Amino acid sequence: MRRMPLTLLMATAATVALASPAVADPTPIYAPYAQAAASVSASGELLRSKNVDTVTQPLPSVYCVHISDPNINLAESVITATLDWQQAKDATIRATVQPSSWCDNDNRTIAVAIFSGVQAAPNDFFVTVQ
Repeated sequence: MRRMPLTLLMATAATVALASPAVADPTPIYAPYAQAAASVSASGELLRSKNVDTVTQPLPSVYCVHISDPNINLAESVITATLDWQQAKDATIRATVQPSSWCDNDNRTIAVAIFSGVQAAPNDFFVTVQ
């Protein structure tokens, strides 16, 4: 049996420990009549998408959905945001394409907010751009 020098073993372990985990791309959404679409978890993870590259969560129930296709004009599009009905309870969802300070006033981003009354209500949701 061959023995690996201790320094080589420690260097290998350190390299593995410092390597960042790979983040898988979201599963594509087949939505032939939508310009963009996304399925987003309550934690802000982009689960499935079409022409959406990132989702950030600046506040517990506020999400910024960034549209990756520069040819999509959000100002002239129809946006639909829907809560996952299994978790919705008494929550409401609101979405706007107006540049929002929550989303760094980015005109390529849809701001989505989910509340139950005045309380934050993080929830899975879907958004489409028609």
